[in-house]
Amino acid sequence: MSEQLPERPNLEQLKKQAKSLLHAAQAGEDPALRRFAALPAFANKSLSEISAFPLALHDAQSVIAREHGFPSWNALREEVEARTLSFDAAVDEFVRCATGGAADRAQRLLAIHPGIASATLETALVLGDAPAVANRLRQRPELATQPGGIQKWEPLLYVCHTCMHRPVPSRIEGLVAIARQLCALGANPNAEYHWNWHPELPRTALWAAICAVGHLPLAEVLLEAGANPTDGVTTHIAGGGGNIAALELLHRFGVNVNGIPGGVPPLVYMMFWSRNPAGPQWLLEHGADANLAWGHEGEAPLHVAARRWDVAMAEALVGHGADVSRQRADGCTPHTLAELHGNHDIATWLLAHGAVDRLSPVERF
Repeated sequence: MSEQLPERPNLEQLKKQAKSLLHAAQAGEDPALRRFAALPAFANKSLSEISAFPLALHDAQSVIAREHGFPSWNALREEVEARTLSFDAAVDEFVRCATGGAADRAQRLLAIHPGIASATLETALVLGDAPAVANRLRQRPELATQPGGIQKWEPLLYVCHTCMHRPVPSRIEGLVAIARQLCALGANPNAEYHWNWHPELPRTALWAAICAVGHLPLAEVLLEAGANPTDGVTTHIAGGGGNIAALELLHRFGVNVNGIPGGVPPLVYMMFWSRNPAGPQWLLEHGADANLAWGHEGEAPLHVAARRWDVAMAEALVGHGADVSRQRADGCTPHTLAELHGNHDIATWLLAHGAVDRLSPVERF
């Protein structure tokens, strides 16, 4: 059974259909139960087996979605919302999706509302439409530095945050050209905004070019225009992801491998969340301070390694000067932390390389 959505579908009506279907199935009506057989979980079940299952509204919604040709209720809901948005709302949602990693939804909105492509400066920016951007800037060059659009960002941030090059890789060349033109017109290559999830690491245009768009030539345009390679975030995220090519680019422009003085040190920060040793190893080889601590506990890299890394990382840190006896704010040494976190291999290695067993009787128990 396959149904076509009307040109202007009504989400509330679809929700009512799902509720009616659920009630009919719960009442044991065979036609309703047969419709649930469209779900993979019930594909090989008899009607009596389906009837015995504790069906829920989300199951009924999934049936309605599949009957309309969508893999899930969320996909159906997004399609309905895309079709029923006003044009202005669709433009805003398109830009939000394009700068939020939702390329598929952005492409769908563009297919439904083709006029989005030429609607605003921001839509041209995220699409990498260099001629359209150039035309707008020729008429109003001051736009190159003015925040605007749904994100209230400077234009350069839209260019460096878009994901629209993923479905159409050729757009990347336009993004580079636009970034170069914006910088020539005075755009701030150090443009940034604060991210609620990690307020200690403001997101910069450089971070976005390397970690969101993932295109080093775009990042190089920013660096050549004066972007600070030690921006307090890019080294941390690129290194944690093992992006050595990005680290080499930053190094070429004079990055401080210890980060902003008084800020968040890249080495210890990436060790908190990453499991990739390439970034920490690169930093150590390029002079990062193996004892530079961070956080309210005053954790140095070796403390973090003792909790969640392996002997190879401990060995690399100590080989580059990490203090095996350094205490955190609470007095814990790397050896103590290794034992308390069940990292016995590191604990043994540390003892063999100068650490002292300071475990209290309670900790030892």
